[in-house]
Amino acid sequence: MTKFSERLRQTRQEKGWNQEQLAEAMDLSQSAISQFEKGLRIPTPANITKFSEILGVSRDTLVGEEEMMTEKVKLMRSIQSLSPDGLKRVKDYVSLVKKSEGPSEKAVQ
Repeated sequence: MTKFSERLRQTRQEKGWNQEQLAEAMDLSQSAISQFEKGLRIPTPANITKFSEILGVSRDTLVGEEEMMTEKVKLMRSIQSLSPDGLKRVKDYVSLVKKSEGPSEKAVQ
């Protein structure tokens, strides 16, 4: 299984960009891009979205569909034992995150 760091580097290189060009487009330092590509730094969801937009690929391409599914399963397991109030708060938070991310390619599933 390929990691985000490897996918980011591979996608950047396929697009013909160097780290400095990607850093400028992302409004980050070149060293931050290097740390992401070495797996020393984990991107925020917002940064993953921005990487995907700038590089012209889907979030799943960068994060990896298998990894996304694993994370979703872990999340589902972790909320099973929540109280009704806790579950409502999670739903409210999910709605907030969805609004902040805007329309999704997968919204029509």
